[in-house]
Amino acid sequence: MASEIVAAAPPDGYTLLMAAAPIAINGHLYKNLKFDVLTSFEPVSQVMSAPCILAVRPDSYKTMAELVAAAKKEPGKLSYSSSGAGGSQHLAGELLQQKAGIELIHVPYKGAAPALNDLLGGQVAMGFMTSLSSVPHFKAGKLRALAVAAPQRLPQLPEVPTMAEAGLPGVEINSWSGLLAPARTPPQVVEKLQREVAKALAAPDVREKLVAQGAVVVGGTSAEFANYLAREHGEYGKLIKAIKLSLD
Repeated sequence: MASEIVAAAPPDGYTLLMAAAPIAINGHLYKNLKFDVLTSFEPVSQVMSAPCILAVRPDSYKTMAELVAAAKKEPGKLSYSSSGAGGSQHLAGELLQQKAGIELIHVPYKGAAPALNDLLGGQVAMGFMTSLSSVPHFKAGKLRALAVAAPQRLPQLPEVPTMAEAGLPGVEINSWSGLLAPARTPPQVVEKLQREVAKALAAPDVREKLVAQGAVVVGGTSAEFANYLAREHGEYGKLIKAIKLSLD
């Protein structure tokens, strides 16, 4: 896999990995990975984030409080779709159940597209969709966004509350991307790469394209990305251990 190739590559700044959220998750799910996200790479810069959004059909629940009340009234009846076991959408549903004290049925699909299609078609009651795939459907009125699983509201959907604002603090799950170099890449090389990422993200056409897709432009320093990776890895580890999930 690409992560293993980059982890084993010469630390010269010429072989890089555009990583995504699963790299902070997979070490807790698989025992035989040939890399460690915290020691095998030098973080360069985060690029963007795409928070998960709890979505329902427009003829369904109007608020998080209404959905949680329905789930408590009939435990184990309401279903939620995800792109597959162990992915961010699945773990967002598990975190919601923990924080809200509810029991849902997880329906894993082989990818985000079929999970979204069955939510649109009413085969499942709800789904955590990343902002990259769902914002156009909210804008078109095909889905209703109940809450964003992020610390701040999504600029593209300013009327949608965060989970904390909806009464469920701690439900935060992001899809994201960021640039990694092999471990032991010289600091001056990492710094040069980070400056180039920052320059690209400052370009109006790049920012416009990312925002149009539902992303939040992040950027930032190598140290900030390293801290973010460590926090993501730790939080996912606690959640996966709590639900006793393994994909080996």
